[in-house]
Amino acid sequence: MAESILNLAVVNLKTAWGNKPMNLMRICGYAKEAARAGADMIVLPELALTGYDDESDKERHQKMQTLLAEPIPGPSSQAVSKLAQQTGTYILFGMPEKDSLDETIIYNSVAVCKPDGTVDAFRKLHMPAGEVSWATRGNEPYFLETNFGVIGLGICYDSYKFPEMIRLTKARGGQLFINVTALPFEDILPNINRDDLESMVLVNSIYIASSNLVGLDLVKHFMGGSSVIGPGCRPGDAVYYAGFAFGDPRGCNPGIFMATIDLSAAAGECNREEKIFTIDPATGKTGWRPLIYRKMYQEILEDAAWRMKVR
Repeated sequence: MAESILNLAVVNLKTAWGNKPMNLMRICGYAKEAARAGADMIVLPELALTGYDDESDKERHQKMQTLLAEPIPGPSSQAVSKLAQQTGTYILFGMPEKDSLDETIIYNSVAVCKPDGTVDAFRKLHMPAGEVSWATRGNEPYFLETNFGVIGLGICYDSYKFPEMIRLTKARGGQLFINVTALPFEDILPNINRDDLESMVLVNSIYIASSNLVGLDLVKHFMGGSSVIGPGCRPGDAVYYAGFAFGDPRGCNPGIFMATIDLSAAAGECNREEKIFTIDPATGKTGWRPLIYRKMYQEILEDAAWRMKVR
């Protein structure tokens, strides 16, 4: 049986844009402090290793993310993996990943460093406009198997606008979804992504741990707001167990936010709302109907115009 009590740390990270040694030192420093404070899992932001901002005036092969990309496992992820093994923690951080078979292909990835010393990579599946100038989309969802059960993972756009990612985590028995993100004030109003996450928590009865960059990167100012959100014991509550909502001035500085969460609360022991995965005693079935959705999506894929668009 999976453990239900998890000490979870999320980090508001201020990057030194393009300075990989400095950022790696900060990643390890925060991870050490969080582990010392008792964290079982430590989550750092999207592209924490390099910084996020794009150089729009440069060609793909000249961009900072391309030049600083590494394979996973590689030097930086192995350094963090050693720390994960020493501290007995899971440490997740974002970085540009170089394809091991074709060095011209770069992914926006998360390195997942596990207590047993192994390292996995999750490649961002859904790419917003600003990233396609250097990054290639991944093609596989990722689920981290832990002693706390299945944990889903998304990178920024994956989490906010594609509910399939979180829904699938819950359907596989997971009670926690990790959102590794980079949200600047210049690109979006804070309440939009705040509302996205809170609604995902309530609709799916799941915890979401989100880690964001903070402060000036190269040209943009990142909003912080790293947090652990989950269902509460009162129907309709999305509770901030650690950190603050996007845009809250209390969450706009570098630092670690930690919470001890009870994953069984997301499984329904506390939150008694009707849920899409609850079996209706009258029918013996859930409201969620993946067989119907498979048919719906298959019909879309049989449309030649759509087939070309989505591949």
